[in-house]
Amino acid sequence: KKRGMTLAQVGELSGLSVGLLSQIENDGVISPIPTLLAIARALEVKINAFFQSDEDNPRVIVVRKDQKIVESRRRPADVGYHYSALAHMRSDKMMEPFLVEFEQRSREDMNFFSHQGEEFVYVIDGIIEFRSGDENYILEAGDSIYFDSDHPHAARGIDTDPTKALIVVAN
Repeated sequence: KKRGMTLAQVGELSGLSVGLLSQIENDGVISPIPTLLAIARALEVKINAFFQSDEDNPRVIVVRKDQKIVESRRRPADVGYHYSALAHMRSDKMMEPFLVEFEQRSREDMNFFSHQGEEFVYVIDGIIEFRSGDENYILEAGDSIYFDSDHPHAARGIDTDPTKALIVVAN
């Protein structure tokens, strides 16, 4: 609304359907991070616009554990992970950190995404399978991976224990 755009215009610029955009706008579904990146590009804002508060943009912010913005709306066909925005209190930043918990899934159920920018993943707990093109990596606690996110990529938890990672997205 601030940009004076219709959902159809945002859909055309982002490559997303008007129906999906409407569901996102009305909190009917939770968007995977790459979808938010596509919407942010279409609106010419940074992804953190979806997580920031309306407070000032201080030089240093502290987000306490009870202040994280946690994605909580789920559907069975969702992307296979839950995420928490870790730096939502700063509006003007060049990267967006998330704490992500991956669901255990079969390889066939992996959802591939691509978006502009780069990503860094650091595995905190559990085991993650990461795929990009024909490349496949098994990442355990303490492992990390850095990649260009414009290539289709997917990740899944393959451990029966909870699988958590710190993910930093820069676009």
